[in-house]
Amino acid sequence: MSQLTFDIISKRSANRVCDYVFDWKGGKVDERFVTHKFGDCVQRAGLKGLGKKLRFHSLRHTFATWLVQDGVSIYEIQKLLGHSSIEMTQIYSHLHSEQLHSTVNRITLDLQ
Repeated sequence: MSQLTFDIISKRSANRVCDYVFDWKGGKVDERFVTHKFGDCVQRAGLKGLGKKLRFHSLRHTFATWLVQDGVSIYEIQKLLGHSSIEMTQIYSHLHSEQLHSTVNRITLDLQ
């Protein structure tokens, strides 16, 4: 958890009315409610063409992908995602062709 996330949750906990970090009227937030609201956000963002492909779980893939693209070790990402195998983490860590091209361009040769 990032320091910013921790700070935000800590501020929320000062006013909490139940044991849940995120609650709805003092009770557990239903997963279907979160899924529905995420779908609404996808629609409002104009991404309705991705509606069936873009799910709340997609954010987990984005998290892993952004970390990989920022040069974070796949083993660190594995720990952050809580995977028991590196193979599972590799499924989540998509690389774009631009990133791969940039990586290959790190190799330099002195041809003189």
